[in-house]
Amino acid sequence: MMGWTVRLVCAGWACIFALAGCSLKPAPLYTTRDFTLEESLPAVGREDLLNEMSVYHGVRYRDGGTSIDGVDCSGLVQAVFGALSVPVPRTVLEQFESGVAVSKRGIKTGDLVFFGPASRPDHVGIAVSGQEVLHASPSRGVVVETIDALDRAEGFRGARRLVKLE
Repeated sequence: MMGWTVRLVCAGWACIFALAGCSLKPAPLYTTRDFTLEESLPAVGREDLLNEMSVYHGVRYRDGGTSIDGVDCSGLVQAVFGALSVPVPRTVLEQFESGVAVSKRGIKTGDLVFFGPASRPDHVGIAVSGQEVLHASPSRGVVVETIDALDRAEGFRGARRLVKLE
């Protein structure tokens, strides 16, 4: 009888560890998914953001890339905001679920702008202004393009605000 009790306790702990997920990497203090109200967003300097965005302008496209050596669209977002100590999820869909929703007319510098088929977004860029977005194009690298041009080519799917600009 004692053997069964020990096995059940061990099995219970094994399930807890499996469900909890072990990681050697410490979790960030927060993620952009934690913010649902605009006033709770982390603050970032407007010029700091624009300067960091300009570092990536002209960088080549690299699928899965997240550095100055090459970026894809979601890697560009992660790299720019990461340099400003704002943790951002890695994939387009995870980024689409982060921050605070913004209308197309309400887009401001620093907002994430999403494009793709009607079913789900598959491309993201960072708004330079209410009319332009910095994004990683597979054929041209990191470029600035109008939101309307990308909307016509790929379809606008939404915008999210991750930071307050100072």
